Amino acid sequence: MYRVLFILVSVVLTLAAAFLYFTWGPSFSWNQKLTLKVETPDGLKVGSSVSRVSLRIENNVPGIGRKGTGGVKGEAAFVEVAPGRYLFAVLTNAETIAQETFRDETGFGREDVEIWATRLENLREERNVSRPSYPLLVTFDDVSNPASVRRVNPDDLTAAFGLGTKLRSISLTITDEAVTEGLVETVLGWLETVGRDRGTLIPDPPRIKADASDPAIQYLSPSAFSTFLYK
Repeated sequence: MYRVLFILVSVVLTLAAAFLYFTWGPSFSWNQKLTLKVETPDGLKVGSSVSRVSLRIENNVPGIGRKGTGGVKGEAAFVEVAPGRYLFAVLTNAETIAQETFRDETGFGREDVEIWATRLENLREERNVSRPSYPLLVTFDDVSNPASVRRVNPDDLTAAFGLGTKLRSISLTITDEAVTEGLVETVLGWLETVGRDRGTLIPDPPRIKADASDPAIQYLSPSAFSTFLYK
């Protein structure tokens, strides 16, 4: 009885190991620095953050194909445009912004995922992010009130911050700098509390996304500002 059980367990473990071997391929990671530059009546204001993106390759298995599974560790970049008024670039597209920004350098979208991931991992370059690849930009009418979050049009900062403000650029750098941690919480000290209480900045969003007028804002969560909240 025990011998049969031992054999069955051995077979299962062998099959599982084989599946993982043929399914999971190499992994890649890089640190990326997102920098916001805003023109204001008081001069140029700059803010940035460094996050780490990880990519694990799934090998070409029948019925699965070959693709990458990613993750991000870091926090939103932000800049104080005026006293007590902040512009935040949240993490909603942090896993893909590098591929999009350095597309011609990596061959992203035209070559095997492992090839462009290798090139991206070894880049040390800064480049302006193109308008279609901008992260979601938000501000708070009252920085102490999470429900006061609202979208910021990157082409019209005056609507959120007043005359004389303009987004000069958003840039991305593949860098050796360390991941930033804890900076955004110095401004948004309520992030963890809100996350543990309800999961979204705005209370009681529509239960069905189709009923939301702006899902990106109404379902925006504290984890879009920091991945370090629930350690």
